[in-house]
Amino acid sequence: MHTNKSGLSNAHVLAIPVFDCHTGETIFDTASKALDCLDPVWRRKIIGISTDGENKMTGRFSGVATRFERVANPSFIRIWCGAHQLDIVLQNIYSKYGDEIFYNTLTKVVGYLRRQFHLIEEMKTKAPTLSNTRWESMNNVANWFKVNRIRVLEYLEEKSPACKPPPVWWIQIMVIAVFAKRAKITFRSLQGHTTLVAAQRQHLSKLKDDIIEYIDAKGPLTAAQMRELQEKEDEPFVFSTQKRYGSTLEDITNFVLDQGSFVLEKIQELDDAQEKKLLEDTGLLLLHAVEGIQEIQAERNERNEVAEEEIPSVLLHDIVNQRHQDFCSVVRRHRERLLTTWNPVEIDALEQQCQEMCTTVKADNVLKEYLSKHTQNTSFQDSWKILNGRFPLVEKFCGGIATVFPGTSQVESDFSLVKGAKNDQ
Repeated sequence: MHTNKSGLSNAHVLAIPVFDCHTGETIFDTASKALDCLDPVWRRKIIGISTDGENKMTGRFSGVATRFERVANPSFIRIWCGAHQLDIVLQNIYSKYGDEIFYNTLTKVVGYLRRQFHLIEEMKTKAPTLSNTRWESMNNVANWFKVNRIRVLEYLEEKSPACKPPPVWWIQIMVIAVFAKRAKITFRSLQGHTTLVAAQRQHLSKLKDDIIEYIDAKGPLTAAQMRELQEKEDEPFVFSTQKRYGSTLEDITNFVLDQGSFVLEKIQELDDAQEKKLLEDTGLLLLHAVEGIQEIQAERNERNEVAEEEIPSVLLHDIVNQRHQDFCSVVRRHRERLLTTWNPVEIDALEQQCQEMCTTVKADNVLKEYLSKHTQNTSFQDSWKILNGRFPLVEKFCGGIATVFPGTSQVESDFSLVKGAKNDQ
């Protein structure tokens, strides 16, 4: 445990063994017993919970998050891990790419190549397994094909197995390799140990913007804008299913051709209809990714739907630049929780201290220059360290809100020293 100058303590419970079925009731009861040992009044203090979105965690009536919210004070914060939501979006578009033929072919080819022991010995590498429980699985598989494409293609041509993919598939795997590699960067950013919920929003927004840039996508579109683009006969567009984003076939073509000579050679093996279908499918892949990412929000309500309010700002530059009444509104929402450890005089002093802090920072050019370089990716510690604990109540209050962690481990085995979940035996 580490405690800073403002009295904020940071403690981590690495794991709690659960030997019964992992129901919502069992998980909540086990966690409650552990928390009772750490702090008997945790129910009056707890501010939030982060889950992976699974029904036993988020179920409206008996989910773990619901059970915690029932025993907590008002303004309890529920988080559905942004990385898990992104994974759902990506798994969906991967499986549907090219009328589902791409993904089905990929699984067959990977399975076949993993049984070719002479090829594996020759290449000194083995095709990675494709797993829907590992966020970076598609990136690893697609990148392996990209790096080893010449030898693998030669081998498949020579052996001509039933699963030998057509030329269009090789173009698709190269497209996926670029897309999945960019998504991997976001997954890593979302899982950072100092990442805040606000930073998650920024990382996801950057991913969306980069995908838009790939094909110069237009959107979000109004109904009128969509009709206007559809009427451009000399510039055919591909639109997402919900018609909120669109891109021209020319821009999609340029993105595909940017993947290099290998892709160009494979395109030349396609007839006109196959090439058009490839471009339309690739456009839909990227446009649907944009739409899916646009809808991701970590904060959820009691029904696990998108919450009306986002988590309040906790970084110094945000606090200084917002209206003081907004800060006071947050204090009021958490007043019952604060009264567990603070008295009314301290809560009143908190608001006064915040007002004094904002005045001090705005009048100090050095502080203003320092904060001007901060973004949502700035860690909580880096944001507040320049004040050196001068306004401890404000820092402590904001630190309490910042403890609502934005992410969870991707799979259960990540919690285990032996990298495996307990079986029934």
